[in-house]
Amino acid sequence: MAPGLRVEGVVVYVGTPGAYRKAVLGFWEGGAARVVVKLALVPAADPWVVWEARVLERLKDSGESLAPKLLRTGQYAERAFHATEPVTGSPGPSRLTQAHFAYSAWLFGLEPSRHLWAESPLFGEWLADLSQKGLSRVFPTLERSLIWLEERLSRLVLSFGWAHRDFVPWNTRWVGGRLLLLDWEMARPHRPPAYDLLHFVSMQTALRGGSARIPWQVLRVWLELHAPEWAGLERELYAAYLLDQALYYARARLEAPEVGEDRVLNWLLGELRSVVGG
Repeated sequence: MAPGLRVEGVVVYVGTPGAYRKAVLGFWEGGAARVVVKLALVPAADPWVVWEARVLERLKDSGESLAPKLLRTGQYAERAFHATEPVTGSPGPSRLTQAHFAYSAWLFGLEPSRHLWAESPLFGEWLADLSQKGLSRVFPTLERSLIWLEERLSRLVLSFGWAHRDFVPWNTRWVGGRLLLLDWEMARPHRPPAYDLLHFVSMQTALRGGSARIPWQVLRVWLELHAPEWAGLERELYAAYLLDQALYYARARLEAPEVGEDRVLNWLLGELRSVVGG
Protein backbone atom coordinates (compact mmCIF):
# COMPACT_ATOMS: atom_id res chain seq x y z
CA MET A 1 0.00 0.00 0.00
CA ALA A 2 1.21 3.52 -0.74
CA PRO A 3 2.81 5.22 2.30
CA GLY A 4 0.41 7.50 4.14
CA LEU A 5 -2.73 6.14 2.48
CA ARG A 6 -5.70 6.36 4.81
CA VAL A 7 -8.02 3.43 4.27
CA GLU A 8 -11.74 3.85 4.91
CA GLY A 9 -12.88 0.51 3.54
CA VAL A 10 -11.74 -2.71 1.93
CA VAL A 11 -13.54 -4.80 -0.68
CA VAL A 12 -12.32 -8.39 -0.89
CA TYR A 13 -12.89 -10.81 -3.75
CA VAL A 14 -11.67 -14.38 -3.29
CA GLY A 15 -11.22 -16.27 -6.53
CA THR A 16 -13.04 -19.49 -7.29
CA PRO A 17 -11.51 -22.63 -5.78
CA GLY A 18 -8.63 -23.97 -7.84
CA ALA A 19 -4.94 -24.79 -7.96
CA TYR A 20 -3.85 -21.13 -8.18
CA ARG A 21 -6.27 -19.38 -5.85
CA LYS A 22 -5.78 -15.68 -5.13
CA ALA A 23 -7.58 -12.79 -3.43
CA VAL A 24 -8.11 -9.31 -4.84
CA LEU A 25 -8.46 -6.49 -2.31
CA GLY A 26 -9.68 -3.00 -3.17
CA PHE A 27 -8.73 -0.26 -0.68
CA TRP A 28 -11.03 2.78 -0.57
CA GLU A 29 -10.43 6.31 0.70
CA GLY A 30 -12.46 9.45 0.14
CA GLY A 31 -15.25 7.48 -1.52
CA ALA A 32 -13.02 6.13 -4.29
CA ALA A 33 -10.80 3.12 -4.87
CA ARG A 34 -7.16 4.01 -4.32
CA VAL A 35 -5.20 0.74 -4.53
CA VAL A 36 -5.92 -2.79 -5.75
CA VAL A 37 -3.88 -5.64 -4.27
CA LYS A 38 -3.68 -9.17 -5.65
CA LEU A 39 -2.48 -11.69 -3.05
CA ALA A 40 -1.63 -15.36 -3.55
CA LEU A 41 -3.56 -17.57 -1.14
CA VAL A 42 -1.71 -20.83 -1.80
CA PRO A 43 1.96 -21.52 -2.65
CA ALA A 44 1.10 -22.60 -6.19
CA ALA A 45 -0.34 -19.14 -6.86
CA ASP A 46 2.88 -17.28 -5.98
CA PRO A 47 4.53 -17.65 -9.42
CA TRP A 48 1.38 -16.37 -11.13
CA VAL A 49 1.27 -13.20 -9.02
CA VAL A 50 5.01 -12.59 -9.51
CA TRP A 51 4.73 -13.17 -13.26
CA GLU A 52 1.78 -10.79 -13.60
CA ALA A 53 3.84 -8.04 -11.94
CA ARG A 54 6.63 -8.63 -14.47
CA VAL A 55 4.17 -8.42 -17.35
CA LEU A 56 2.73 -5.16 -16.02
CA GLU A 57 6.26 -3.75 -15.79
CA ARG A 58 6.87 -4.78 -19.39
CA LEU A 59 3.66 -3.13 -20.54
CA LYS A 60 4.52 0.05 -18.64
CA ASP A 61 7.82 0.18 -20.52
CA SER A 62 5.94 0.00 -23.83
CA GLY A 63 4.69 3.56 -23.33
CA GLU A 64 1.01 2.60 -23.64
CA SER A 65 -1.50 2.93 -20.79
CA LEU A 66 -3.58 -0.09 -21.74
CA ALA A 67 -3.22 -2.06 -18.48
CA PRO A 68 -3.27 -1.29 -14.74
CA LYS A 69 -0.26 0.67 -13.47
CA LEU A 70 1.95 -1.38 -11.17
CA LEU A 71 2.75 0.35 -7.86
CA ARG A 72 4.49 -2.20 -5.69
CA THR A 73 5.37 -5.87 -5.27
CA GLY A 74 6.31 -7.89 -2.21
CA GLN A 75 5.27 -10.61 0.20
CA TYR A 76 2.67 -10.73 2.94
CA ALA A 77 2.48 -13.71 5.30
CA GLU A 78 4.98 -15.45 2.99
CA ARG A 79 2.66 -15.11 0.00
CA ALA A 80 3.40 -12.97 -3.06
CA PHE A 81 1.37 -9.83 -3.77
CA HIS A 82 1.37 -6.84 -6.05
CA ALA A 83 -0.44 -3.50 -5.85
CA THR A 84 -1.81 -1.56 -8.82
CA GLU A 85 -3.73 1.61 -9.45
CA PRO A 86 -7.46 0.91 -9.78
CA VAL A 87 -9.02 0.94 -13.23
CA THR A 88 -12.33 2.79 -13.20
CA GLY A 89 -14.56 2.61 -16.22
CA SER A 90 -17.59 0.92 -17.66
CA PRO A 91 -17.51 -2.84 -18.35
CA GLY A 92 -16.42 -3.82 -21.83
CA PRO A 93 -18.92 -5.26 -24.32
CA SER A 94 -19.62 -8.96 -24.71
CA ARG A 95 -19.17 -8.81 -28.49
CA LEU A 96 -15.99 -8.20 -30.43
CA THR A 97 -15.54 -4.63 -31.66
CA GLN A 98 -12.89 -2.83 -33.68
CA ALA A 99 -11.27 -1.89 -30.35
CA HIS A 100 -10.79 -5.58 -29.52
CA PHE A 101 -9.19 -6.28 -32.89
CA ALA A 102 -6.92 -3.25 -32.51
CA TYR A 103 -5.90 -4.23 -28.97
CA SER A 104 -5.06 -7.76 -30.07
CA ALA A 105 -2.96 -6.40 -32.94
CA TRP A 106 -1.07 -4.05 -30.60
CA LEU A 107 -0.31 -6.78 -28.09
CA PHE A 108 0.66 -9.35 -30.72
CA GLY A 109 3.06 -6.84 -32.25
CA LEU A 110 4.71 -5.91 -28.95
CA GLU A 111 7.51 -8.48 -29.33
CA PRO A 112 6.88 -10.37 -32.57
CA SER A 113 8.99 -13.37 -33.51
CA ARG A 114 9.16 -15.91 -36.31
CA HIS A 115 10.03 -19.58 -35.87
CA LEU A 116 9.94 -22.85 -37.67
CA TRP A 117 6.94 -24.45 -36.00
CA ALA A 118 8.83 -27.52 -34.76
CA GLU A 119 11.50 -25.24 -33.23
CA SER A 120 9.17 -22.64 -31.74
CA PRO A 121 9.20 -21.89 -27.98
CA LEU A 122 5.49 -22.71 -27.88
CA PHE A 123 5.98 -26.19 -29.32
CA GLY A 124 8.80 -26.82 -26.84
CA GLU A 125 6.62 -25.63 -23.97
CA TRP A 126 3.86 -28.03 -24.95
CA LEU A 127 6.27 -30.96 -25.25
CA ALA A 128 7.63 -30.24 -21.76
CA ASP A 129 4.13 -30.10 -20.29
CA LEU A 130 3.06 -33.37 -21.83
CA SER A 131 6.24 -35.23 -20.88
CA GLN A 132 6.67 -33.97 -17.31
CA LYS A 133 3.15 -33.78 -15.97
CA GLY A 134 1.64 -37.01 -17.24
CA LEU A 135 -1.05 -35.08 -19.08
CA SER A 136 -0.93 -37.24 -22.20
CA ARG A 137 -1.85 -40.33 -20.19
CA VAL A 138 -4.81 -38.72 -18.43
CA PHE A 139 -5.95 -36.62 -21.41
CA PRO A 140 -4.93 -38.44 -24.62
CA THR A 141 -6.66 -35.81 -26.79
CA LEU A 142 -3.86 -33.40 -25.91
CA GLU A 143 -1.09 -35.53 -27.40
CA ARG A 144 -3.18 -36.42 -30.45
CA SER A 145 -3.76 -32.73 -31.08
CA LEU A 146 -0.06 -31.94 -30.76
CA ILE A 147 0.80 -34.64 -33.32
CA TRP A 148 -1.96 -33.39 -35.64
CA LEU A 149 -0.53 -29.86 -35.54
CA GLU A 150 3.04 -31.07 -35.99
CA GLU A 151 2.08 -33.02 -39.12
CA ARG A 152 0.57 -29.90 -40.68
CA LEU A 153 2.87 -27.12 -39.48
CA SER A 154 6.30 -28.62 -38.75
CA ARG A 155 7.96 -27.27 -41.92
CA LEU A 156 6.39 -23.82 -41.83
CA VAL A 157 7.98 -20.62 -40.54
CA LEU A 158 5.24 -18.78 -38.65
CA SER A 159 4.85 -15.62 -36.59
CA PHE A 160 4.21 -15.52 -32.86
CA GLY A 161 3.62 -12.77 -30.31
CA TRP A 162 2.15 -11.84 -26.95
CA ALA A 163 -1.36 -12.89 -25.93
CA HIS A 164 -3.32 -11.96 -22.82
CA ARG A 165 -4.86 -15.47 -22.73
CA ASP A 166 -7.80 -14.39 -20.55
CA PHE A 167 -9.27 -11.81 -22.93
CA VAL A 168 -12.94 -11.93 -21.89
CA PRO A 169 -15.60 -9.25 -21.32
CA TRP A 170 -15.30 -9.33 -17.52
CA ASN A 171 -11.59 -8.50 -17.78
CA THR A 172 -12.13 -5.42 -19.98
CA ARG A 173 -13.06 -1.81 -19.20
CA TRP A 174 -13.80 1.26 -21.29
CA VAL A 175 -11.69 4.12 -19.96
CA GLY A 176 -11.51 7.46 -21.74
CA GLY A 177 -12.75 5.94 -24.97
CA ARG A 178 -10.10 3.20 -24.91
CA LEU A 179 -10.22 -0.48 -24.06
CA LEU A 180 -8.16 -1.57 -21.03
CA LEU A 181 -7.50 -5.12 -19.86
CA LEU A 182 -7.25 -6.45 -16.32
CA ASP A 183 -5.85 -9.70 -14.92
CA TRP A 184 -2.58 -10.28 -16.81
CA GLU A 185 -1.28 -13.34 -14.95
CA MET A 186 -1.93 -15.70 -17.88
CA ALA A 187 -0.29 -13.45 -20.49
CA ARG A 188 2.56 -15.10 -22.39
CA PRO A 189 4.78 -14.41 -25.41
CA HIS A 190 5.25 -16.79 -28.35
CA ARG A 191 1.54 -17.38 -28.96
CA PRO A 192 -0.15 -17.64 -32.36
CA PRO A 193 -1.93 -14.58 -33.80
CA ALA A 194 -5.61 -13.87 -33.04
CA TYR A 195 -5.31 -15.97 -29.87
CA ASP A 196 -7.16 -13.43 -27.74
CA LEU A 197 -9.89 -12.91 -30.34
CA LEU A 198 -10.54 -16.65 -30.44
CA HIS A 199 -10.53 -16.77 -26.64
CA PHE A 200 -13.01 -13.89 -26.35
CA VAL A 201 -15.62 -15.88 -28.27
CA SER A 202 -14.69 -19.38 -27.14
CA MET A 203 -14.62 -18.82 -23.39
CA GLN A 204 -18.07 -17.25 -23.34
CA THR A 205 -19.35 -20.23 -25.32
CA ALA A 206 -17.58 -22.73 -23.04
CA LEU A 207 -19.33 -21.28 -20.00
CA ARG A 208 -22.81 -21.37 -21.51
CA GLY A 209 -22.39 -24.44 -23.74
CA GLY A 210 -22.78 -24.93 -27.47
CA SER A 211 -20.49 -24.35 -30.44
CA ALA A 212 -18.33 -21.26 -30.75
CA ARG A 213 -19.38 -18.85 -33.49
CA ILE A 214 -15.97 -17.60 -34.56
CA PRO A 215 -16.17 -14.65 -37.01
CA TRP A 216 -13.79 -16.34 -39.44
CA GLN A 217 -14.35 -13.95 -42.33
CA VAL A 218 -13.32 -10.94 -40.24
CA LEU A 219 -10.47 -12.88 -38.65
CA ARG A 220 -9.05 -13.80 -42.06
CA VAL A 221 -8.83 -10.11 -42.93
CA TRP A 222 -7.09 -9.46 -39.60
CA LEU A 223 -4.63 -12.29 -40.25
CA GLU A 224 -3.80 -11.02 -43.72
CA LEU A 225 -2.86 -7.68 -42.17
CA HIS A 226 -0.94 -8.84 -39.10
CA ALA A 227 0.20 -12.44 -39.72
CA PRO A 228 -0.28 -13.26 -43.42
CA GLU A 229 1.55 -16.59 -43.25
CA TRP A 230 -1.27 -17.87 -41.01
CA ALA A 231 -3.98 -16.93 -43.54
CA GLY A 232 -5.48 -20.16 -44.84
CA LEU A 233 -4.46 -22.03 -41.68
CA GLU A 234 -7.49 -21.08 -39.62
CA ARG A 235 -8.25 -24.67 -38.63
CA GLU A 236 -4.70 -25.16 -37.36
CA LEU A 237 -4.78 -21.78 -35.64
CA TYR A 238 -7.96 -22.69 -33.77
CA ALA A 239 -6.52 -26.07 -32.76
CA ALA A 240 -3.36 -24.39 -31.44
CA TYR A 241 -5.43 -22.00 -29.34
CA LEU A 242 -7.61 -24.82 -27.99
CA LEU A 243 -4.60 -26.99 -27.16
CA ASP A 244 -2.83 -24.22 -25.27
CA GLN A 245 -5.91 -23.50 -23.17
CA ALA A 246 -6.68 -27.18 -22.62
CA LEU A 247 -3.14 -27.76 -21.36
CA TYR A 248 -3.58 -24.96 -18.82
CA TYR A 249 -6.88 -26.32 -17.52
CA ALA A 250 -5.62 -29.91 -17.52
CA ARG A 251 -2.54 -28.95 -15.48
CA ALA A 252 -4.73 -27.16 -12.95
CA ARG A 253 -7.02 -30.19 -12.71
CA LEU A 254 -4.13 -32.58 -11.99
CA GLU A 255 -2.58 -30.21 -9.44
CA ALA A 256 -5.83 -29.73 -7.51
CA PRO A 257 -8.24 -32.56 -8.43
CA GLU A 258 -10.38 -31.97 -5.36
CA VAL A 259 -11.48 -28.43 -6.26
CA GLY A 260 -13.10 -26.67 -9.17
CA GLU A 261 -15.17 -28.14 -11.97
CA ASP A 262 -14.45 -29.42 -15.46
CA ARG A 263 -16.97 -27.53 -17.59
CA VAL A 264 -14.42 -25.42 -19.49
CA LEU A 265 -11.85 -28.23 -19.80
CA ASN A 266 -14.45 -30.65 -21.16
CA TRP A 267 -15.62 -28.06 -23.68
CA LEU A 268 -12.05 -27.40 -24.86
CA LEU A 269 -11.33 -31.11 -25.24
CA GLY A 270 -14.58 -31.60 -27.15
CA GLU A 271 -13.74 -28.74 -29.52
CA LEU A 272 -10.26 -30.18 -30.05
CA ARG A 273 -11.70 -33.57 -30.97
CA SER A 274 -14.07 -31.92 -33.44
CA VAL A 275 -11.16 -30.10 -35.12
CA VAL A 276 -8.44 -32.77 -35.17
CA GLY A 277 -10.66 -35.87 -35.11
CA GLY A 278 -10.67 -38.73 -32.63
